[in-house]
Amino acid sequence: MKLPIPRFPELSVVLPDGDDALTLEAYQMLAVSLAIHLSGRRAVFALELRRGPLWLGVKVHTTPALSRRERQSLLPLVRNLEFMFPWMPKSAQPDEYRQAEPLEPSTEAGTETNAEGEASMEAFVRSLIDEDVDRRTVQVFDPGLTDPAALIQQLPIDGESRQKMQTALKKILAYGTTRPRSQPDHSWLKDLETLRGEFPGFTAVLDQVVQPHLSLIAAGARRVRMPPILLVGPPGVGKTAFARRLAEMLGTGCLNIDMASATNGAALAGSSTFWSNSQPSQLFNAIAYGLPGRPPVADPVIVLDEIDKVSTDRYDPMGPLYTLLEEETARVFEDQSLPGIVFDASLIRWILTANDIRRIPEPILSRVLVYEIEPPSGNAMFSIAQRMLESTVRELEIHFQTRLPRELAPLIGDQTPRTLKVRLELAVGAAMSAGRNYLVLDDLTTLFRTQTKLSMGFV
Repeated sequence: MKLPIPRFPELSVVLPDGDDALTLEAYQMLAVSLAIHLSGRRAVFALELRRGPLWLGVKVHTTPALSRRERQSLLPLVRNLEFMFPWMPKSAQPDEYRQAEPLEPSTEAGTETNAEGEASMEAFVRSLIDEDVDRRTVQVFDPGLTDPAALIQQLPIDGESRQKMQTALKKILAYGTTRPRSQPDHSWLKDLETLRGEFPGFTAVLDQVVQPHLSLIAAGARRVRMPPILLVGPPGVGKTAFARRLAEMLGTGCLNIDMASATNGAALAGSSTFWSNSQPSQLFNAIAYGLPGRPPVADPVIVLDEIDKVSTDRYDPMGPLYTLLEEETARVFEDQSLPGIVFDASLIRWILTANDIRRIPEPILSRVLVYEIEPPSGNAMFSIAQRMLESTVRELEIHFQTRLPRELAPLIGDQTPRTLKVRLELAVGAAMSAGRNYLVLDDLTTLFRTQTKLSMGFV
């Protein structure tokens, strides 16, 4: 039987026969936890889950085979999920409960490695984990969460809230209490140069913040925090587009929160258990479970758009930021819908955007590095347009030539990156309508001379 694994649809998992639905769900969560850990180490792997009367086994197939140290780093992931398997004893001695059995790694040829004796070497195993894994991971959740029943019993919450807590804890522990710290790709310096070309107005941000930050990570620094930054500039200069491209380069995914439409702090701190429909925040979900299509990391990119347009008539949507933007207080942040579950949000990469700095509270400004972004013009704008056309064609997944007529340069200089992208896509559509796979001046001239001063809804 092939078990479907969330976020890893191609993962092959072989299961024991005859288990009930609850045990299958537990296997699924264990497979997710192992897959997240392995995905940063091997591109090709498969799992075979086994069980005995008093033990749970996992056979890991990888190409190439895992080293001894890598195998040992998986042991805590299996042990942390013991509570989900009711037939496993919780206080058995090593001769009754074969802790050495959870891992029987194989080489690509299929021969097994004997793991006998590892149960009695737990201190040694953990010291290896400290050296190899902890440098690249962050203890985001309290390791004590592995005893969820005890935690929930201590909380002054009603029965419905207890049920929500149990569900949340079960899901959290499926992913483990640690999260990997994103690692820059070997080509990160080259990627930064590409970003400088795509976003010339953001060179200071890349030179003064991003490159030093990635240099420290690449050098093996144990804990590195990118300082929160605020990008201030007129609409359409590419502030949000830059943040998304940076997140793409870092490989973390990007959570974008529109602060102009926020009416309270729920997007950042969740909704209180006072409400029957309370839910965790987008921030919590990003740290705990990852962003769509991405495994969770300790340092995702989170963009807070238009913080100068926040309405504070009744509730202050920026209230949680006073805690989250400070490294020390962010280490022990608590979502309102999950009281008692403290998590480390201090490594989040914050990018705030605004048009007018005068409307931002001083306590927020004191917690960020402020960069004023000027609109590009002249030759810089033409180069941006050329790259934007190439990007547009890639996104549309069509066969189309990406040369931009040089005669268009005088008209492009008056555009913003936002309006430029819209007009280029329309121009490509016009060319395709005319039966061409390349642009001519007429495809663009009318569009770039069109002014946007008319009222909304009229052209």
